[in-house]
Amino acid sequence: MPVNDDLSAFHRQLRRTADHVISAGSDDKRRRYFTQLLAELDVYQEKLRVWEASPQVTEPVRRLVEMLHKYQHVLTSS
Repeated sequence: MPVNDDLSAFHRQLRRTADHVISAGSDDKRRRYFTQLLAELDVYQEKLRVWEASPQVTEPVRRLVEMLHKYQHVLTSS
């Protein structure tokens, strides 16, 4: 969990959105929340750059985003 208040708040938002993806009751909702999660992760990456987070923080986030984009179709289909 990031120590900066702005990053911490956004991290909590990401977790809420990810929970929505997991608990979505339909494919449409899962796709919508997944798309929202990807958009939020893009914003989070920008916030990490602005706050000059270390590569130990930014690299895992970057790899996660790449993986989610790569497997988006598989992860949002039932």
